[in-house]
Amino acid sequence: MMKRIVCFLMLAVLLVSGFTGCKKNAAESMIQEYILEDSEGFYDIPEAFTASVTADGTAYAVENKIKVVSYNIRCANDANGNSIKERAPRLEQVIGKYDPDIMGFQEFVPEWNNYVEPAFSDTYDYIIYYRSKDNYEGTPVFWKRNKFKLLDSGVFWLSETPDTESLGWDADYYRICSWIKLEVRATGKVFYYYNTHFDYTEPPQVPSAQLMTERVVADAPVIVTGDFNMTPKSKGYAAMTEVFADANTAGDTTATFTDYGTKEDPILIDYIFTKDSISENYTVMTEMPGGKYVSDHFGVYSEVIIL
Repeated sequence: MMKRIVCFLMLAVLLVSGFTGCKKNAAESMIQEYILEDSEGFYDIPEAFTASVTADGTAYAVENKIKVVSYNIRCANDANGNSIKERAPRLEQVIGKYDPDIMGFQEFVPEWNNYVEPAFSDTYDYIIYYRSKDNYEGTPVFWKRNKFKLLDSGVFWLSETPDTESLGWDADYYRICSWIKLEVRATGKVFYYYNTHFDYTEPPQVPSAQLMTERVVADAPVIVTGDFNMTPKSKGYAAMTEVFADANTAGDTTATFTDYGTKEDPILIDYIFTKDSISENYTVMTEMPGGKYVSDHFGVYSEVIIL
């Protein structure tokens, strides 16, 4: 019961913060501290880590391998059996198969919470910020509370004034990046996770990517997920990969945007990027429960070892 209350209060506080530019306030800080205080000492920390080695011979603690999912879950109620209500059980089924430790959604609207809360609140805590006071679409981040401790969180806008609610570089919509700072409970390893959704027009993509690279914290590993609306051959992708590594190390060309299978030329535009990490087992999540789509996108999955 406590876990559900924490998630509800957190969502309520962040919803209110959407009307004031999503800046941190005393109420939000209080809720976050409450989560940490409630979790402190509740989980047993192993006395020894489990050692393993990557394919290239890099040693790491198994507890620092993180299963990551990014999924644009589509904000609208679409026809042909693709309303949010109809797609929600499919999302739950697919997420259950991959059992991610952390996941970032895009195009999350308040209606989704009716289904996400009962499906995931027993295992995950999460944050949600919305794009603007007039656009309740967000990029929430979910993390397993038994694996991670939340240390900090926030949001910034993809614009020339990222710390205030703003439209950037002639984009068609307000765009944001939600982030969290987590500690792996078993090892004490700290990392940052960013989740975003770039504009679908090309001009804002390069400056958005440059802003992302500028906001990276240099003293810890980083994972970035999102619908970037750009292909691997784009200038925006090139800007991102100047700093980050694409988890798709094998160059898998499987498309992630299919528009429910109607797009003549499906494209790869959803990514997991990393810094100071090693990625394994990248997969495009093409599962279709009962032959039905989860979204107009497929999700992406990778196992990320933070170093």
